[in-house]
Amino acid sequence: MIAKLVNFIRETTWLQPLLVSMMIFCAISMIPLISKTFINTFLMPRDTDIFYRRYDKKISGVDEIMHNFISYEKDRLRLKNVHDASLFEQKIPTDQFKYFLLFLDKGNALARDFARSFYDILGSRGSDNRKIILYTVYVDDDKDAFTKLFLNNKKFFEKVRDVAKKNDDVIRELISLKIVDGIMNPDCFNTPLLLLINFDKKDAISVYFDVKGSDNFERVKFLYDCWNNG
Repeated sequence: MIAKLVNFIRETTWLQPLLVSMMIFCAISMIPLISKTFINTFLMPRDTDIFYRRYDKKISGVDEIMHNFISYEKDRLRLKNVHDASLFEQKIPTDQFKYFLLFLDKGNALARDFARSFYDILGSRGSDNRKIILYTVYVDDDKDAFTKLFLNNKKFFEKVRDVAKKNDDVIRELISLKIVDGIMNPDCFNTPLLLLINFDKKDAISVYFDVKGSDNFERVKFLYDCWNNG
């Protein structure tokens, strides 16, 4: 049966180019699927800690950007006109003008759930054409260092705490005030805690206690919405 089919194809000259075209079309159609499979298998670490470590700013790096944030906030309060605002934007390094900052600890289940979502959006651009950036800091790597970070940047953490009190989940009592107050206590600091720093907004900090969504598609949409609207 197979031999007859092969002979038929050999003898039917008009059929051969058609079959070649179909094979090429099928191969091109498979490229996105093959690429996605390759990425999922080889590039996205199965250990989410490995993924988050790629963006780990360490305590010293986070100390610097917190210090810079407070400094930039003071400068922004002095802005008087559009020209001043333009100079202000030029002053801030691109990677510190808008970014996600994620506090987590090793093996955190919630952070593990949305690692895939961050993986899917990082490096892409939001509606403002800014590249989406993530910084992470592990609060349990060195408790003494994290306590020192807190003491050196109390104004930053106070700002985060005050903004967190206005979070919808806190207002609806889905997140307890005890967790919010824990932001001001390094010994009771609850993770994960996700911040969006955005100097395009009047309130330059947005606070999220979770990445919402029942699946990766919904969580990716949530993160994009945070980036575009936060």
